Amino acid sequence: MRSAARWKTGFVGCMTAGAVLACAAPVPCAAAGSGFTTFQVRSLPTAVSAINNTASVTGTYTDRSQIRHGFIRSAQGALIMFDASRYGTFAAGINDSGAVTGTVITKSGASRGFVRSANGAITLFDAAAGAADTDPSAIGADGTVAGYFDDGNDTHHGFLRSPAGAITTFDVPGASSTTPVSIDVFGNVIGYGTSSNDIGEGMVRRADGTFITFSVPNAVSGTVGIAAPSNLTGVVVGYDEDGNGIHHGFLYSNTGSFTLFDAPNAGQEWGDGTLCRASASAAP
Repeated sequence: MRSAARWKTGFVGCMTAGAVLACAAPVPCAAAGSGFTTFQVRSLPTAVSAINNTASVTGTYTDRSQIRHGFIRSAQGALIMFDASRYGTFAAGINDSGAVTGTVITKSGASRGFVRSANGAITLFDAAAGAADTDPSAIGADGTVAGYFDDGNDTHHGFLRSPAGAITTFDVPGASSTTPVSIDVFGNVIGYGTSSNDIGEGMVRRADGTFITFSVPNAVSGTVGIAAPSNLTGVVVGYDEDGNGIHHGFLYSNTGSFTLFDAPNAGQEWGDGTLCRASASAAP
């Protein structure tokens, strides 16, 4: 999530309630609680975006010229740094095979999507003809990419890109803007829709094209519950923002119940808190 780029240290979470989590909170390395591993790429500002079931993570680091680059970090700490564009690379999702998706910045300042295969081959794409920006969010086990694009009117629409490159676009019913965040092993897309009065709801788009929407307890008008990948138990993991501007992690079960939680020592001032994503196929 690119808003996390202001944090100097990425850190990845352990097993929590049956889901492998990648959580971030703007706190110093020394404040991270037990079960968290902190790191920086080349001692530069580092933001983690996603984690897979091998505990490899992907994300973005920012160099001293303020250019952003992608990275992959294995569970053993081995690092791969890469660029899909000379103007900036934002790595957003990784699957268990090690394929990564995300966004590149073009010379004009627009964004395009990319897929980096496990062997390092990079493919650039646009979600729709005339799209102002294309922003992939996640990549499924089979290589299907989920994300959103801007139609040029500051409105987001969802898309799925098949491994062969075919694009399917979609919108949450009744929402003025649709922002997919991830895709699970069954092809369900998870994210949120925003109404015309800026009220957000979490959403799940099932593989058959039908939708589930939900509101996170204590989320306020003008904010959203950002749902990340559901795991094999049907649990959706994400975060919301309360009335004080503080983010909290949540688990949403397929029975409709919520569990809210915070990362150890997460900040409690406006803009602080806990931002969480799950692996795309965490086992129960």
